Amino acid sequence: MTLKWSIPELLEHQKGGFSFDATISVDELKKRDAEIRKVTPVRVTGRADVNRNAVTFFLTVTGRMTLPCALTLVDVDYPFRIETTEIFRFGGHSEPEAEGKENVHHVEGQTVDLLPAVEEAILVEKPMRVVSEEAKNRMDLNGPGWQLIDAPERKPSIDPRFEKLKEWFNE
Repeated sequence: MTLKWSIPELLEHQKGGFSFDATISVDELKKRDAEIRKVTPVRVTGRADVNRNAVTFFLTVTGRMTLPCALTLVDVDYPFRIETTEIFRFGGHSEPEAEGKENVHHVEGQTVDLLPAVEEAILVEKPMRVVSEEAKNRMDLNGPGWQLIDAPERKPSIDPRFEKLKEWFNE
């Protein structure tokens, strides 16, 4: 099943809407975002409510992508589940409250294609960084010239260059 419908086809469902369940390939995401190393076909489920001016899709998108670990650059399998609502307005009909909203799309032509909206939702929800379990478990907590300490262990220290100033404020 594809996620593409003609407007006349959608208008046949004005009274009750319809549900759908499709598995689609979103390999194009690897070209749009270099951090995405691999993405499985995603499952898109949802329902559509149709009226004469617009169609509203209530979507759930699930899948997995492979991203680089922020510390070691090894592959990290990242499962995702996204719930979004996408509104497609037909033929120049526009409502003032819909202007400027990010999930409102104006349909040009006679076809509604959900694939670009699904891809955009995945890109928006992609985390900025992921850390592999292996990297979390073997993090070195010190290095040349530095050591990670917890806040309670931290002792207040005064810069030795300012030690003499302490005498001025003790009077």
